[in-house]
Amino acid sequence: RAASLLAFLLALPIIFLALVPSGSIDAALYDVVNLISGLFPFKPALRALDGAINGGELLLPIVHLLALAAAYFVAARISLRRFA
Repeated sequence: RAASLLAFLLALPIIFLALVPSGSIDAALYDVVNLISGLFPFKPALRALDGAINGGELLLPIVHLLALAAAYFVAARISLRRFA
């Protein structure tokens, strides 16, 4: 239970990074926020959901999510091989 709570508490700030609008902060800081939130699946999932509901672009967020899943899979395989 403690690990689940810790994972949830660590994910909350990253989830909120996906909700930062572009005009609310400096352009350079927004690029950094966009880079960090692109490493996690929250912003691509938000963009895919927005594209599905509002009729926007859907292919690029889905490809981004698939690339993240592949990267996480490779990282998991490497870490399992290292600790096995």
